[in-house]
Amino acid sequence: MKKFYILISVILLTTFIIYGMELKNAQSFDDVLRPFIDKKGQSVQELSIKYPIISKMINSGENYENLYLTAKTASYNSGRKVDEQVSKVWIAKNPNRVRVELSNNTSDNLPVVAVNDCQNIFIFDQKRNKVFKTKPFINTEQPSAGPEGAIILKFDGTELPISGAVNTNIHPLGYVQGVMLNSDIQKIDSDNYLGRNVSIIELVPKLKYQDKFGVLQKIYVDSDTGIILKRESYNKDGLAFECVIDNINFDSHVKDDLFKFNIPSGAQLIEDMKDFEPQK
Repeated sequence: MKKFYILISVILLTTFIIYGMELKNAQSFDDVLRPFIDKKGQSVQELSIKYPIISKMINSGENYENLYLTAKTASYNSGRKVDEQVSKVWIAKNPNRVRVELSNNTSDNLPVVAVNDCQNIFIFDQKRNKVFKTKPFINTEQPSAGPEGAIILKFDGTELPISGAVNTNIHPLGYVQGVMLNSDIQKIDSDNYLGRNVSIIELVPKLKYQDKFGVLQKIYVDSDTGIILKRESYNKDGLAFECVIDNINFDSHVKDDLFKFNIPSGAQLIEDMKDFEPQK
C-alpha cells in the first residue's frame, strides 16, 4: 500500500518526482525546473526539428479537445509482475478540467478519485474517508523558445493530480527533456496501435543515465496528438516498467458532472499533504 500512496503524491504541489529528481517544496515549478530546462532547451528545439513526431509530443495538449482513456501501469522484477495500477482519465477543455480514478488491480479495491474543477483539486481516498484539497497550479505560458532556446513547461490545468506515470504519457514534454535528450534514438518505425497511426521509437539511454532510465526505452507515440500510448522500460533482466493506454477516445462528450466534487459527509478534509499520506 505504501507504493500506492507514494504514487498519489507524484505531481502535487508539495512533492514532485520527475525522472529520478525529487523536487520538494517548490515555490514555482518553473523556478525549480528552469536550470535543468535552460541547459537542455536548445537541444529540445533541435530534436523537434529533426524528428517532427517529437514536435507533436512537445505540443500534445494543443492537439485534442476532450478525451477519455483507461491505462495500466506495472512494475516487473526479473520478468515477474510485482505491482500494477489501473487508471481512468477524463479531460475536458475550455475550461480545462480533469478527473482521475486510480486503483490497485484487485477486485476489492476502492479507487482513489481526483478531480480538478478549475477552482480546486480534490483527492478522495475512499478507504480512509479522507479528502485532500489544494489549489491547481496554472502556468499560462505556451511551451516556446525562451532565453537561449529554453523550453518552458506548460501547466494548463489538464495535468493529472494522481497517476504520475499516465500523466507522463499524456503530457510528454517532460519525458522529451528528461529521457529523450539523455538517450540515443536507435530507430523510429510506423505502425498501428488501438486503431491509430503511431511512431514506435526505441531509445538507448546514455550509460550514466541507465540506472534511472534502464538500458532501453520503447514508446508508441500517437501520430495525431503526440500522446504516448504505450511506454516500456527495460533493464538488463528484461521488461522493468510499462505504462499502457489500452483504450482512448477523443470524440466522446465528457459530461460536466464528472468534474463536480462534493466532499462526502463524514469525510476528513485535509489541506496538508503530509497529513494525507499513510502513517509509517
